[in-house]
Amino acid sequence: MSVSHAAAPAELGMKRPALRRRKRANLRAALLFISPWLVGAAVFTIWPIFYSGYLSFTDYDVINDPSFVGLDNYRTLVNDPKVAMALWNTTFYTVLLVPLQIIFSLSLAMLLNEAGRASGFFRTAFYLPNMTPPVAVGILLLLLFNGQNGLINEVLGVVGIDGPNWTTDASWIKPGLVMMGLWSVGSTVIILLAALRNVPDELYDAARVDGANFWHRTTKITVPMISGTIFFLVVVNT
Repeated sequence: MSVSHAAAPAELGMKRPALRRRKRANLRAALLFISPWLVGAAVFTIWPIFYSGYLSFTDYDVINDPSFVGLDNYRTLVNDPKVAMALWNTTFYTVLLVPLQIIFSLSLAMLLNEAGRASGFFRTAFYLPNMTPPVAVGILLLLLFNGQNGLINEVLGVVGIDGPNWTTDASWIKPGLVMMGLWSVGSTVIILLAALRNVPDELYDAARVDGANFWHRTTKITVPMISGTIFFLVVVNT
């Protein structure tokens, strides 16, 4: 018994250098695999952030060398009324768009969750707008929201509503932009669908037995069970 106890620390001592060498080898392999991303992040993200921060304290017109001006640029921003207007427009857009994105995406995800085998096709269809070039999407949306002969106003005209000039009327351009923002909710739909697939069916079965309707099942089971995913999407979309 004493011999075995004495041999155990010796064996552990021999294994430790091998474990350290294996860990170092794994670390080198991991760094090698992620090195393209590290280089890209350093060149195209980290360096531009720091250099932009430096340029914010200078007078720089791209052609001439930057000259240090201290906090003058920030003083100009504080006193510029267009900055306050831009912040207000951004806040309005975010407060209106993000909840609508979550509600619209959750509705589509719940429909997809009931689609069965056809859900694969619809997942692809909903995600395609995220893959479409922004220029093409912009042209399409301008055609849809054209105040004179756009498809949106044509549909509204069928039910007797005179549609506004979505892209030129100051009162409607921000709501119009919010509606345009709902075009690319595909990624949010896919994430919410994955969350819905993890909600146990037993909870819905028990709720049906107790007589809970669709609204009660949604508010008492679905939303609480995927609240972490909803919070994540609110943060990311904001």
